[in-house]
Amino acid sequence: MQIAKVLRLSALCAALVPGAIYLALSPRNCLPIYRNLLFHPSTFENDLGDQQFLELFGEIPEQVYFSSGLNLLHGLYFSDNFTCEPAGVVTVLVNHGNSGNILDRCNLVKWLRKNKLSVFIYDYAGFGLSEGVPDTTSIVTDGVSAFDFLVTRGVSPNRIILYGESLGVAVSTAAALVRKPGAMLLQSGFSSLRQIAIDTFPLLSIYPPELFPSPPLDSAAILSGNHPPILVAHGMKDPTVHYSHAQRLFDAASRKKKLLLLPDAVHNDLVTNFSDEMTQGLFWLLSHLN
Repeated sequence: MQIAKVLRLSALCAALVPGAIYLALSPRNCLPIYRNLLFHPSTFENDLGDQQFLELFGEIPEQVYFSSGLNLLHGLYFSDNFTCEPAGVVTVLVNHGNSGNILDRCNLVKWLRKNKLSVFIYDYAGFGLSEGVPDTTSIVTDGVSAFDFLVTRGVSPNRIILYGESLGVAVSTAAALVRKPGAMLLQSGFSSLRQIAIDTFPLLSIYPPELFPSPPLDSAAILSGNHPPILVAHGMKDPTVHYSHAQRLFDAASRKKKLLLLPDAVHNDLVTNFSDEMTQGLFWLLSHLN
C-alpha cells in the first residue's frame, strides 16, 4: 500500500513539474530575464554643457526633470520659447526605442527642428539621467507623464504629435489611450510585444497572450479603436522589426492613416537617409492634425 502511494505521488509530481517550469519561464513570470532582452539602456553621468549640446544638436535645449511614478525623469526641450508655447506651435513628443538614450537621437531632433517644430525628448526610467528600472508598465507611465509635462508647459494636447520610434510606438499608442494627442508618427514599430517576441524567439509561441507581461503593448489592437491621425513609417530592409508589422498597424487602424514603406531603409536610418520622403509624410500628418 505504501509503495502504491509513493508511485502515485511520483506520477503526480512528474505531471506537475513540467507545468510548473512552463509557468515559471513564461514572459509574465520571468520578467528579469525578459527585461534584459527587451531593454538596452545607456546612461551618462552629468548634465551636458552648452558646447556639447551645440556639437550634438546645433542648439542649446532646456534640460528638464519631471516626475513619473516614483522616478525623476530627464528630458530635453527644444523650443523657440521655453516659457510658454504660442497657441499655433506644434510640439513633437519623442518616445524613443529600447536602447541608448536621448543623446543618440540628435539626427531625429535636428530633422524635426528643421521642419519648424518644437521637440520634447526624454529618457525612460533607467535610461540616460532618468531614475529607476524600465519595464513594460513603467515605460507607459513615463510616456503619459511626459505628455502631461508638456500640457503643464502650456502646450495644447491637440498640438502634440507623439513620435514613436521602435519600442516607442508601443508607448505612443498606449499613451494615446488615456490622453488626446493631435496625431502620431509611428516609426519602425512592432504590432504587438507578443508578435515581435515570437518573431525573435519562435519558441515563445508556446505561451498564450495571458502569460505575457501586462500591459500587452498591443498597438494593433489599440489602433482598431479610436485614435488620432497616424503616419506609419517603416524600412522594408529593417532587420530588427520586419515591415509586415507596419502593414499590420496600418490595416488595424480605423481612422485617418497613411503608410510609408521605404524600400531601401533599415531600422534607424529613415530620418538620416530618407529625409525627403519622411518630410512629405510629416507634412501630410501636420495637415491632418485633430
